[in-house]
Amino acid sequence: MHKVTVAKQLLKDFQPDNDLFPSYHLPKVRERAREQHADLVKELREEWAARAQSIDAL
Repeated sequence: MHKVTVAKQLLKDFQPDNDLFPSYHLPKVRERAREQHADLVKELREEWAARAQSIDAL
């Protein structure tokens, strides 16, 4: 196969991103993860704060 043919076949379903950075850009990925797991992060922070208070009480 010719390289151009292979390239066309690989890129035929490609959809460009309209944003400045691609969707896999790490700051975007981190922000999405923070939004998706905000409740878990809040729960863990509360648990850690409770543990820290119990350690300080010793």
